Amino acid sequence: MTIRLQRKIRRITNTLDPANRPLTAQDLQRATCYRPATIYPALHRLLAAGWIDCVGGPRGVAGYELTARGRAAAGLVGPGVRSTS
Repeated sequence: MTIRLQRKIRRITNTLDPANRPLTAQDLQRATCYRPATIYPALHRLLAAGWIDCVGGPRGVAGYELTARGRAAAGLVGPGVRSTS
């Protein structure tokens, strides 16, 4: 699946990258100021492409982490960019 790096996708991946823990959709809403109608479709596209993983979060709420594939595809790995893996 091909994902275009639109502003909202880049903002979500940039928010997920430095996080030291899985972020919930609500965390992403607070950090990006995007509404659920924007966050959830973007998360589903990122999951389908393998850019993020869904992990169990607090109280059974889904948490999301950026994968190595997602970091590379979003341009978050390379010269001058520090990898967290």
